Amino acid sequence: MSTTPSTGAPGTGREPNSADRNWLALACELATLCPVSETAFSVGAVVVAADGTELARGYSRESDPHDPAEEGALAKLPAEDARLATATIYSSLEPCARRASRHRPCAQLIRDVGLRGVVTAWNEPDTFVAGAEGTETLEHAGVAVVALPEYANAAQAPNLHLLQRLPTGRTTSAHQTGSHLLIAGTAGGVPPSRLGARGRSQRPCSRIAVTIEQVAV
Repeated sequence: MSTTPSTGAPGTGREPNSADRNWLALACELATLCPVSETAFSVGAVVVAADGTELARGYSRESDPHDPAEEGALAKLPAEDARLATATIYSSLEPCARRASRHRPCAQLIRDVGLRGVVTAWNEPDTFVAGAEGTETLEHAGVAVVALPEYANAAQAPNLHLLQRLPTGRTTSAHQTGSHLLIAGTAGGVPPSRLGARGRSQRPCSRIAVTIEQVAV
């Protein structure tokens, strides 16, 4: 756990600042450290105090095959840490409101801990849990959620093997011209028609439409 003060204090409103982008980029980098899984996404998370102090970081399956990134990061902090009430968590994937491997999903954990805000790169698709709806759960509890879809490519990169097998009915396309897969499209792979004013995916009936394009390297 780091307790080194930083000038990168999280934003306080709905508009992200440069520190929000830097911390989310770090979360996306942490996701690349995850042991590869066929049954769960690779996610990185960083907890940052209001003054820009990094409180904790974590990534999926860091110490246990079933550990989500957010839970792993928060577990490194005492529950009575007063800084949590004004802290922000940066997660490369939307914290889920439903989870198969844990009784308390990450969105509920974040709500119960009392974090002020969440910054994420992309919404969880229906690959493992239908209708994860973490953003809705968090905002209903008064936690501000900001999405920065320009980081979706980086967040999706460790998960490309999973995105190739989205459930039937999901929007995908593949153009094979080589052997390297990457997520393509405006705003980090999420079609612009699915994005709201704050970069959130609008999903009244379905979740993210991910386009996968295979290109040469």
